[in-house]
Amino acid sequence: METTVSRRHVLRGRDAPLTELSLMLDRVRSGGAGTVILVEGAAGMGKSRLLEEAARMARRMDFAVGRGGAEPGDGVELAPLMDALFEGDLPPLEPGALSELPAVPEQRYWLLQELQALLERAAFDRPILLALDDFQWADAGTATALRALSSRLSGLPIAWVIALRPPQGSSRISSTARYLHRAGAERIVLGPLDQAAVVQIGRDLTGGAPNDSLVALMGCAQGSPFLLTELLTGLLEEERVRVEDGEARVRDSRLPARVHASMRERLGGLSDAARESAVVAASLARTFSFGELAAMLERTPSAVLAPVEELIDGSILVDRDGNLGFRHDITRDAVRGSVPSSVRRALDRQAVDVLLENGAQPAEVAAQLAESAVPGDEAAVATLSNAARILGANDPSAGADLGRRALELVPATFPGRAELVADTALLLHAAGRGQEGRAFIETHLRSALPPEGEARVLLTIAGMFALSPDVRIDADRRALTLEGVSHTARARHHAALFHNFLVAGRFDEGREVLEVTRKVVRASHDGVAAFSLVVAEAALEYIDGNFIRAVELMQQARRSPAAADDPARGRLSQLMLSEALMVADRFEESVAVANEGIADAERHRQAWAHEP
Repeated sequence: METTVSRRHVLRGRDAPLTELSLMLDRVRSGGAGTVILVEGAAGMGKSRLLEEAARMARRMDFAVGRGGAEPGDGVELAPLMDALFEGDLPPLEPGALSELPAVPEQRYWLLQELQALLERAAFDRPILLALDDFQWADAGTATALRALSSRLSGLPIAWVIALRPPQGSSRISSTARYLHRAGAERIVLGPLDQAAVVQIGRDLTGGAPNDSLVALMGCAQGSPFLLTELLTGLLEEERVRVEDGEARVRDSRLPARVHASMRERLGGLSDAARESAVVAASLARTFSFGELAAMLERTPSAVLAPVEELIDGSILVDRDGNLGFRHDITRDAVRGSVPSSVRRALDRQAVDVLLENGAQPAEVAAQLAESAVPGDEAAVATLSNAARILGANDPSAGADLGRRALELVPATFPGRAELVADTALLLHAAGRGQEGRAFIETHLRSALPPEGEARVLLTIAGMFALSPDVRIDADRRALTLEGVSHTARARHHAALFHNFLVAGRFDEGREVLEVTRKVVRASHDGVAAFSLVVAEAALEYIDGNFIRAVELMQQARRSPAAADDPARGRLSQLMLSEALMVADRFEESVAVANEGIADAERHRQAWAHEP
């Protein structure tokens, strides 16, 4: 049975490149002619790993194998090539075979001549694989030597496998890659792993089939083999993956410390300006403009150009349709975790201002602002309140959460607190969070609003037709217990309570309060309360089978000027009238009322009013 350790050496998702490399090496061995293979891909795509597999295959085919790699900032002339030729356990060339010529430009011609002669002799004995990694950082001398030697030795069994990140690197490196390609070099491009390969790597490393939560977390690596392996290895090191009944499950979705440490190491290799730019950029949106980053750094765009190019060359940032963004979500999250939380909160708060100044909508930055704002930040409260209203139209639950967060940031004496409390209470109820909304009202509304204001909020809740009638009845009853409420507000709540009893099917309770409701409404002389009462009385007549009387009351309601102030009940009365006319065998009148209602609802974009 294959063990987990042995499976970790299997290269997943790269069957096509491996097959291509195998065929090329076989042609070199059997045909005697050389080849150049360019392995291209972004950082973390597995180029080094593919070179390892190429070396492994070549040794099995009895190649002499040499490997070298360039490093950023390494100024040693020809170092990658010389490492590939002379270093290692069994290098292609004997370490003492080269004359002691200084590796300087003046002597490069004679050095290349000698290297060519040594390779010619070695290639007659056995085929050679020379693998050069991270060629984008190679020095100019290595680039020149590769062009010359690969061309002069093309008739001998020498395979050059060059890994690089296009189109990065110096102009000399880029032009060398283009030259080699034009000269016939084969090209292998490594992109992100597909889903099947990602899941298989998860199975290899954990020893179980990843469940949906683990698959979702692995998806944050966006197909990068390096990030995926770092993520899984870190989770295993922290014992956060459990395998039960053959299924691998993750405890939580936090990035492991290993990923943060790896990112700190990568950032440590950057210039100060690039490192600062990356840390600041992580507070902006998933994608952001060059100008927004410059504004965050409080520098001119020209001063930010070099660090941004360095971040793109390092595969930390990428260009996305004219904007910038982190190459992987894991990279962004790890960069965010590379600084103390207090620093990150301050940068996030600054980023909100920059994004708003550059045209972002309050709703787009609301979540970040809610996390980064501190008590007393009145500008944040204003933005969050605005975002709560905007979001609340389509997502009242999200709007309510933003409203609650805004209230946490201001003292009880804040001038706009009462309005914010009222809006939040309504959003909680609109979101169907009635129990939480009731507790919120008892805790905040009473202290923020006078009785009349509280009654108005409760009346709005009582009129939310999407809510449970029982919740609406509760709002009316609470309002009617308030002291110091005007006769108008009290009358409107009485009428609403009677109506809500009928909607709830609690007809007996409705009949019990009807007479009192009539007296209170008549005494108030309030047209809105009278209109609401007439609509509800018409409904009760309809329920009792008195269809002629129901039609009369509904027609009376439609003539009321107050119908315009309560469009929801106005539409409801139209529907009820149409149905009552139909039951009373007044079909033409019923159709006319229905068509009028549909046309009116479409004019006011109230789709609910004409849904079947």
